[in-house]
Amino acid sequence: MFEKFNIEKKDIITITGVGGKTTLMFLLSSELSKFGKVMATTTTKIYIPEKSQFEKMYISDEEITGENKNIFVVGKEKKDKKLIGIGYHEIERLKDDFDYILIEGDGSKEKFLKEWNELEPCIPNFSNVIIGVINLDIIDLDLIEENIHRFELFKEKYPAYINKKVSLDFLKKYIKNGKFFGENKTAKKYIFLNGVDGEKKSEKEKIAKELQEIFKNEDFKIIYGSLKNYTAY
Repeated sequence: MFEKFNIEKKDIITITGVGGKTTLMFLLSSELSKFGKVMATTTTKIYIPEKSQFEKMYISDEEITGENKNIFVVGKEKKDKKLIGIGYHEIERLKDDFDYILIEGDGSKEKFLKEWNELEPCIPNFSNVIIGVINLDIIDLDLIEENIHRFELFKEKYPAYINKKVSLDFLKKYIKNGKFFGENKTAKKYIFLNGVDGEKKSEKEKIAKELQEIFKNEDFKIIYGSLKNYTAY
């Protein structure tokens, strides 16, 4: 899958959005670990990884040994079953020690969609690949508060869609107006449409292809697929 995102040695990849960020980070880490030393971290917080996902995990002065060679997880502390991330300067200090760095740079409170505040997403300015994630399981999802992180901000930005269902028209606006890439102007940019699987696979694939066509001339590329099935197109 890493080839779809044109990832090369010494790339620093930040993953944003909602609907598979952590899964994508560790899937790419596993693939890239065959070619070099990988650091996986976050500038926000993630669930504490399983030992099967790393060789070593460093949290402050603690070192935890895992089972997956060449992947090194780095965090500041553990809190409420979450790994709290490290700062931009710490990532930059460590970057020469690794062949690849993957960063989860966004939070979503386990919701299906989100709107970003002025401090999000948390993308280091030296990140040179940014992948924004949307899970197409949201097709026909109700655009109501319980499904959306930072609902008040979302409501201000998309008032015409509140209490309606996620549609192709909404996705066009969400992709166009979302802050998936922050203020970064120079990185290689991708939107990954996850969740193209299951009973509605054909419908999701049709929508994904339409979105690829709609945004084909933008400064980002749309990739679609399934993290469950390890596919990307």
